[in-house]
Amino acid sequence: MRKISLLLLVVLFSGAAVGQLAHTDWKGTFQAPDSVELVLHFKADTLLVNTPDSQTIEIMQFSVHNDTLALRKIAGQSDCMDNSDALYQFELKEDSLFIKVLRDDCDQRASAWPLKGLTRL
Repeated sequence: MRKISLLLLVVLFSGAAVGQLAHTDWKGTFQAPDSVELVLHFKADTLLVNTPDSQTIEIMQFSVHNDTLALRKIAGQSDCMDNSDALYQFELKEDSLFIKVLRDDCDQRASAWPLKGLTRL
């Protein structure tokens, strides 16, 4: 019984962590390499990177553990290789999302994040 309770707590907390970003939308000005406004659509476990007119330019798989965001590129227009991995630290402050690079296989993606954070839509 104790093992089941512990397993249930782990599942609930991991779901809560993903829930921080899942089903949320954020916009910001990225440096790719010129300034461009993009919208991030976090689905259940997929991240869509769109232009403001809703054209999807990148598709990534994501997962969250505590304050760490893991990304893996599935497809898209950037120079990042498909299946390239990234690990970021994120912080939510009111209606802002701040991303800090921990490790990224793609330098272009790592240097593109808005320093001023992203705004919740």
